[in-house]
Amino acid sequence: MQKKNKYFIWSIFSWAFLALVIILSLIPIPIDSDNNYSNLQLDKMTHFFSYSLLLVLFSRIYISRFYIKTSVLLFLLGFLLEIIQSYTSYRTFDINDLLANTFGIMLGIFISNYIINNYK
Repeated sequence: MQKKNKYFIWSIFSWAFLALVIILSLIPIPIDSDNNYSNLQLDKMTHFFSYSLLLVLFSRIYISRFYIKTSVLLFLLGFLLEIIQSYTSYRTFDINDLLANTFGIMLGIFISNYIINNYK
């Protein structure tokens, strides 16, 4: 596959996943308090792995010197989404979601630096 074509595919996938994260962060999702999703903290794991994957995906299309910039932008996105959620009747601001996002971004940096860059 040509390098330009490969870049285009990674770009489409990265931006599509970002759009999915934004949409899923803002749509109403009824969660029962007895539901395993909330009891097992799967919500936090979802935040963690989503933001890890976002960092890894965007590191594939942008060079590594943008890790800090990309990390800051992803953190700000997560913060903005939490603020927007606080203004809805069906979501709340959760600092633990923000922490999960942040730790996910850190894992994404680690994965990108030590694994993916060796296989470009």
